[in-house]
Amino acid sequence: GGFLVGVDTVESTVTAGRVLSMDPAPGTEVPLPGSIRLALSRGPPTFPMPDLAGMTQGEAFALLRALGLAMGEVDRRYSLLNVRLIFGQYPEPQEPVTEGTQVRLIVGREVAWQ
Repeated sequence: GGFLVGVDTVESTVTAGRVLSMDPAPGTEVPLPGSIRLALSRGPPTFPMPDLAGMTQGEAFALLRALGLAMGEVDRRYSLLNVRLIFGQYPEPQEPVTEGTQVRLIVGREVAWQ
């Protein structure tokens, strides 16, 4: 007889895989055979990244702020169809993200004809 270990996973702001608590508490003497329960962090809750394509930078910023996401780098690329509109993003739409994730945008910029 050794120990029987039970594990529960819990949403937490603590990094996934870290032990949050142990029962009995560390340092407690446990008779053999015995059992120990661990609560492990599965990390913060995730939600699907929204699709920002076709939005202006201002519209996207307002939505990102409302969701607790952060505006990251904004890359401006020449585009005939998407002038001043978002036509690319990272993370991609529907990818799982957590609060605080930085979002990189690709925004169309007008082609300057010579």
